[in-house]
Amino acid sequence: IAYVFPTMQNVNRALLEGLTLAGGTEIAGTRIEASLDWQNAEDRATGNALTYRARRYGSLDIARDFGALELGASLVASGPRFVDAANTRTLAGYARLDLRASYAIRPEWRVLARVNNALDADYSLVENYNTPGIEGFLGIEYRPR
Repeated sequence: IAYVFPTMQNVNRALLEGLTLAGGTEIAGTRIEASLDWQNAEDRATGNALTYRARRYGSLDIARDFGALELGASLVASGPRFVDAANTRTLAGYARLDLRASYAIRPEWRVLARVNNALDADYSLVENYNTPGIEGFLGIEYRPR
């Protein structure tokens, strides 16, 4: 399935090959998770790359609890992607930093705050659609026990 403005379209024959390395650990109370993807997504009829699929993509997430307070940061990076089936137009690669915090006011209730794209990176996920600059989110989460 490929995105062709303004709808989705089936790709007759596609080949997706790649490798994903992912892992996580905890060091001195700090949780670290990372993932790296290398992929080749090809339209077998044309030999062109499938649209909106970067050959390289990665993420890094770091979080730590300080009692009832949790702080975290995520870094997401993507290589360039083709936006058309003919592979003539591309979107640039990007890196984005997101920050988050939450505080447990009771065991089942948390107050959440998030800042997406904290460094105000200029990037786009889909051609001709602007991605917001810095954006924030506040919320309350309930997890029944």
